[in-house]
Amino acid sequence: MSPIDEVTVNQAIYDYAWEKHRETLERYMDDWEDEFPEKDAGHPPEMTYKDYFAWIMFEKELPGTGKTLAELFADDNPGLSEGMKENLYRMRMVIRSEFKILDSDGKYWELEDKASKKIYRVKMIEKMPQTIGTVIRGRIQPFDNHYRLTGISLVEMPPWLPNINNLLGFYEDRRLEELEDITLRKGTALRTVLNKYPAQWIDHMCKHYGLKARLKKEKVEMIVKKLVSDLPEIVSELQEESKEVLALCMSNGGVLKYGKLRDYDDEFNFFWERNRSSSTVGILRMRALLLVGKMHFGERRYRVAYVPNEIRDRLMTLPCSGKTTLYEY
Repeated sequence: MSPIDEVTVNQAIYDYAWEKHRETLERYMDDWEDEFPEKDAGHPPEMTYKDYFAWIMFEKELPGTGKTLAELFADDNPGLSEGMKENLYRMRMVIRSEFKILDSDGKYWELEDKASKKIYRVKMIEKMPQTIGTVIRGRIQPFDNHYRLTGISLVEMPPWLPNINNLLGFYEDRRLEELEDITLRKGTALRTVLNKYPAQWIDHMCKHYGLKARLKKEKVEMIVKKLVSDLPEIVSELQEESKEVLALCMSNGGVLKYGKLRDYDDEFNFFWERNRSSSTVGILRMRALLLVGKMHFGERRYRVAYVPNEIRDRLMTLPCSGKTTLYEY
């Protein structure tokens, strides 16, 4: 096993979790959501799973073990240094609060817990704002002689320092979240969803498919007709992993809880026509081959990946992928 350090330890625990404890995770993860302290934090949908799984790795005791995944990883890897094992057992000592940046030395922040007024030495994250007075709302955990952020953190810039990029990012996240909150049912028509999409999304779908029309309603009808009539050609042009995603969804009747796509790149943003997504799932969404919304399973509502009804029958006859089933249900 490659040496485990602070940079690689999270990925190592994640890989270990799905290799050694997949059955437990697939059985219980949906049921654990109500226990997740940040379940109502309002994070962008694409970040929610990452935040949730960080909680599972470091804080949730797996049934029948009395230990977290990080602690089980420590026990199952005798080659780890004693210092790393100690860190893995300390990781569950998470502190949740709002932390104000008091100072930094270029490597560590001095953060004040606004609730307890305690001061913590926390390893800096370069991509986050470094301005003194910035408030970070999230979780920290001990590691070696300092603390580090874990899960997803929200940043509030000082009121005297407006940040246009932050405002734009917040708007983008909120708009995408609203669009992914669309309620889907087994019989939801593709045109119903496309009519709710922003005009710029429809315009760029038309541009990709070489379609021209004046009104949005006309453009939507042309997109639906294009998918139905030219589906074999459209699917044949997809990259192999995107075909796998379609096959995986179809193996589950055309609807899949979004978490089941965790092994695929799903980067996607509201302004995708400006920042062209090349992710596995993003390409399918840009082609209207896959919709993302919410669907009721029993009394609960889940985020799902949804293959439009209009193309399912035809899709079943196409060689989407030789890898048609990636999970056992």
